[in-house]
Amino acid sequence: TTSVQFYDHLIYVYAFFNGVDLIFQQLSQPRVKLHISGIVVSA
Repeated sequence: TTSVQFYDHLIYVYAFFNGVDLIFQQLSQPRVKLHISGIVVSA
């Protein structure tokens, strides 16, 4: 993939997990708390 395609995929992953975070923020007492501190990419 090109660097532009990679960047597009990275933006998609970021937006996806941001949406997941917005859903989980509505829970008052979640049993699981997910914290993503980074993304590792291997070539």
